[in-house]
Amino acid sequence: MDLYYQSFKSKIGMITLGYTKDFLVNISFGKILDSSITKLEYFNKIIKDDSTNEYYKELEEYFNKERKQFNINYKLFGSKFCKLVWRELGKIEYGRLKTYKNIAVNIGGTRYSRAVGLANGKNPIPIIIPCHRIIKSDGSLGGYSSGVEMKEKLLEIEGINVKSLTNNTLYRKY
Repeated sequence: MDLYYQSFKSKIGMITLGYTKDFLVNISFGKILDSSITKLEYFNKIIKDDSTNEYYKELEEYFNKERKQFNINYKLFGSKFCKLVWRELGKIEYGRLKTYKNIAVNIGGTRYSRAVGLANGKNPIPIIIPCHRIIKSDGSLGGYSSGVEMKEKLLEIEGINVKSLTNNTLYRKY
């Protein structure tokens, strides 16, 4: 199977998409695909593609505040635990926040909070799997694999005032 990639300038900076003819596998912030995706033996070759595709279109709609849910096909590559965390992240609604602890409790217990953070950092398709919607229990942003500034930009697109997060009023405990 061939892996196609495309880089484009968005409202939040350069983005590179990695995909096959059937599904999205990677979103990277910048001009380079995530190296963990390109090392997979699953793909025969990597091909540059400049055509407009459904992945690009849906992301542009998201950046323009015209889309709150994605309808694209994607395939996740990662450990069983990471996939469990990513599926849980996928349930977080647009403009809502959860904590690392919320996700840990939903998948088996608070003892997984740190592991949830590590799985977030390995998310191959950020935005689609909304790891940017996870914050610390004290209401602070926590980290983000592409930097806290990128996390702030994504949250602001969704109408979240990041400066008001520390008062713990913008997220629900489920």
